[in-house]
Amino acid sequence: MEEVHKNKKRKIDELYPTRLLKEKRDQAIYRDLVSGQLEKDIMNKYQISRERLYTTKKKLAIQEVIRQQRQKIIAYRLKLTVPQVRRYRDDYIYTTLSRNGEIAALAAELQMSEKQILQIRNKRIAIELIKGSSLKEVAKDSQLTVNKVRSIRNEQIIERLKEQHPEEISRDFNLSMEQIFLIKQRSLESNSKTKESSVAIKNLLDQLEERKAKVLRLLEEGKPTKTVARELTISQRTVIDIRNREIEKSFEAGHTGQEISQRFHIEIEELYRLRDVRLLIQSDQGKTSSLLSKRFNVSLSRVGSIVCRNNSSSKLDHTTASSRKTFDISIVSDETRREILKRIKETKITKALGKELGVIVPLIYKVRNHEILTKLNRGESTQAIADEFKMDVKNIREVIFRANLAEFPNIKRRTLDYLTPEQVKTVINCINRKMTIKEISEVLGIKDSLVRSVNTKMKSQKGTIKMKHRVTKEQKKQIMQDLNYMNPFVNSSKSGVSESTIRVLTTRFEEIKGKEIQERQKTAKMKDLQKVDALMAKVKKEAKIRNIQQIIQREKMVKTKLITQRE
Repeated sequence: MEEVHKNKKRKIDELYPTRLLKEKRDQAIYRDLVSGQLEKDIMNKYQISRERLYTTKKKLAIQEVIRQQRQKIIAYRLKLTVPQVRRYRDDYIYTTLSRNGEIAALAAELQMSEKQILQIRNKRIAIELIKGSSLKEVAKDSQLTVNKVRSIRNEQIIERLKEQHPEEISRDFNLSMEQIFLIKQRSLESNSKTKESSVAIKNLLDQLEERKAKVLRLLEEGKPTKTVARELTISQRTVIDIRNREIEKSFEAGHTGQEISQRFHIEIEELYRLRDVRLLIQSDQGKTSSLLSKRFNVSLSRVGSIVCRNNSSSKLDHTTASSRKTFDISIVSDETRREILKRIKETKITKALGKELGVIVPLIYKVRNHEILTKLNRGESTQAIADEFKMDVKNIREVIFRANLAEFPNIKRRTLDYLTPEQVKTVINCINRKMTIKEISEVLGIKDSLVRSVNTKMKSQKGTIKMKHRVTKEQKKQIMQDLNYMNPFVNSSKSGVSESTIRVLTTRFEEIKGKEIQERQKTAKMKDLQKVDALMAKVKKEAKIRNIQQIIQREKMVKTKLITQRE
């Protein structure tokens, strides 16, 4: 079978020689990307457009995924983000299933389970529906029936309700809030209870609309979110979510940022920051740039710049020493060197100093660093050199790290104990992208201990642990009362907290209730034991008294007998 496939490929290559050339070119581009060359240099080298380069990246990413390479390593090598790699893989799965529908073969090729393949396809179908495609169009594109697409849509809605608000989902799928609630209710109850629950859903929707109107009215009066949450006995997170959704609707209605800022009493910079965050979240969910442009009342170029800026910040810095400029210290005369060393001990290194001495600033740093390394090689202490050049000891160690110590054999090689600022930034970027310490160590060639120290420092400085929004005592009390006749979904919609919070509170309430029952049983048992102990003590006391009385009685009888015998 393999020989037939090779012969077929060889014939295609003979008929289409450009195909073989393109594959060789793609492999050369892959090697250049891995070596750290810039995209601009690669485009100039192979005379290709940026779109062609991105197409090649997508093809190479899919090939690496099929070879079972890790997504984070693929992203690092091809200068992509992990979501981009994942999106390319999902596109490949969706198009392959639409073409032949063989789930088992695709699962074997990608070393994934059939369940995972179906989950990816279903999410992609939901994204297509969010983009504005109809059920018939998606069914035709994915080679499925309309009823199957509708059931997949309902499953995705139920899944998204765990993380998103029903109002956002209703806007995404172009459905009413009542339809969203009924879809969720049908998944929880039997069909006979659907008519009864529809009335309860309408009442709940009325309560939610009334609460939303109160929140907006108080916010428009200029009250902060914390005060509004306290007055209405709801969480601050709920108030913020309602405000953000209303801001998004205002942008879609065509209101300017100044008008929205005055309405909600928010600074214009903070308003635009909230808008950009919402735009990025919805972009990650699969919404197109045209839809986001209409929804947030911005141009397509502005949407692209926001998304690209976010993607570029999440990419790893993959530059090599060959791409940086190097300066030869031999072009500086001995007299100029002595003058440079004399001046830098008196003043700071600036461009003005460079103009005065007729030497560019990088060469001044080169001369200084060479002098530092020479002194260290002679055996002078690090602290003395730092004081002489008015530097910090850490800067001296950084000079040691960056230098080629082959010319300075007496300097202790402590380079593995430190990271350059560029390496620290790269490690921080990797940690923010959820890479493990082992993966970062393998990709960057750095010791695990150094990566771990950067991670520890980040946690101590920035506090990467996210704080949970607390639920007030009044909310807890109301939630516990509603548990008897409401399911977690309806209870979460009414109280304004997530379903997971309801489940956690329910579990905690049951644990507390169980502990209270155990305490009562333990107390009752202790009381019974105390009663038994008291009764035993009483019995022992009575028995002791009876024994004493019997002994006295016997003694009396003995004395009586003796008296009678004497008489």
